[in-house]
Amino acid sequence: MITLDYAGLSEQGPVRDNNEDFIAAHIPADPAILAQKGCLFAIADGVGGGRAGEVASQHSAEKLAALYYGGGKSPLSALQRAFKQTNLYICDMGLANPAYRRMSTTLSALALVGGQLHIGHVGDTRIYQVRGAVAQQLTRDHSEVAELVRMQILSPEEAQRHPRRHIITRSLGNDLMTQIDFRSEPLQAGDGFVLCTDGLWEPLAPAEIAAALQADSAAEACQQLVALALERGTDDNLSVQVIKVVELPGNQPDQSARKNGFFRRTLNLIGSALV
Repeated sequence: MITLDYAGLSEQGPVRDNNEDFIAAHIPADPAILAQKGCLFAIADGVGGGRAGEVASQHSAEKLAALYYGGGKSPLSALQRAFKQTNLYICDMGLANPAYRRMSTTLSALALVGGQLHIGHVGDTRIYQVRGAVAQQLTRDHSEVAELVRMQILSPEEAQRHPRRHIITRSLGNDLMTQIDFRSEPLQAGDGFVLCTDGLWEPLAPAEIAAALQADSAAEACQQLVALALERGTDDNLSVQVIKVVELPGNQPDQSARKNGFFRRTLNLIGSALV
């Protein structure tokens, strides 16, 4: 049985009129489903006029989970199928309701199954893995400035100040044939993961994200990250989920986690849907 300490926190921030971010954690109660599909964490940042962005982000995260757990395929195949069908679902919502036209959303999801992690990703929300006090970005930003950095037209420092840094090049709901990134990696006990929207990661360095995961609990790490991003003057909604892998099937618990008394639990999970 996989044992996790996890938490999530979502804030409107000081500038935006409403919160278009959405976070979700799904921990199946059925041991058979948990063994087959594991735990699923998702984060989305909606785009659209009025309140369409928050509709897109919430519906995408909830639909993804329903589709992922609803099929009998392997975890990675189920995640791939769920992302593609969720994209069509958000597209259909936009076509059916004039208020939702041109709405779209980023969506990043992390499935932890046995000793493996599986990621699906589109947009500029990020997933970091923290291992050995080093934060590694597992996702690739789909944004205009990220493409310019990859082409060496902009430096990373210039990209942070660029006026079009929030313009994304891929999203769910904007194109029937949206390209979605997937990857799978082995897990280790003691691994930490941070799922976050650009309102949180933009003002922070990866080393600061890694440092926050040294907190005694995932909930404290979330609070530290949000507080630091607000202190730095973020100009967007900001949302984060922190997941610490305490124990994997057949492995001993991470000793630092055991010492601090971590158990599998949900803390401060805001705007989530649990199944």
